[in-house]
Amino acid sequence: MAELVAETGAEVWAHEIYPHLHAYNPRLIQRRSASQIQEEFHRVADANEAFAPTSDTQEQYLERRKGLHIDQRIKPGEQLGNLSLIHSPNELWLKLDDVVFTGDHVLPEISPHPTMKTVFAPEIKDHLPAAYHTETNWYGLATYLKSPNIVSDMGEETQVLPAHRYFNRDKFNCINTLRAKDIIKHRGHRLGQMLGNIGSNAVGLEQLTRAFSSIES
Repeated sequence: MAELVAETGAEVWAHEIYPHLHAYNPRLIQRRSASQIQEEFHRVADANEAFAPTSDTQEQYLERRKGLHIDQRIKPGEQLGNLSLIHSPNELWLKLDDVVFTGDHVLPEISPHPTMKTVFAPEIKDHLPAAYHTETNWYGLATYLKSPNIVSDMGEETQVLPAHRYFNRDKFNCINTLRAKDIIKHRGHRLGQMLGNIGSNAVGLEQLTRAFSSIES
């Protein structure tokens, strides 16, 4: 995005929380010791050379990111002519007439989870306005599930243009807001399965994943 702005002079419109975070390394915003799963995520990321903290690719990306100027901070209810800027907890969508561009939040064929539980590192949190201190208002599965609810309330006549899988395996996957309701139901069912597999015992991530693999096969 920074390269595109440099070449075209385009304005940058961003979610209201983004201007407070874009100057930081996104891999350091999340407190690594917040949970065992966070530590594992970071271990895997560190093993990837392209995204290692000392790689040239990472350093160049961070410098371009820090230099971005945010021209417009988008808050709930913003309108740009006939274009509605829909403000979900941690992402923006665009709605034009009876079409909504949902990004990763509502997809055909798969159930997305574009936001994971976040615990801000103390040195990040100290520089954020108080309105952003409660991470669960912006990140995590419970927060994500508010987003398909917004889409499902738009009415079945609204067509959904997703970021992925609109065309996949040589066919179009046309969806409307009913897909958002399907995702909500699926998430509830999946959470029930997880609780059933966990029971009253401590269960590791690998063990839980293998349990789901056996269910789906």
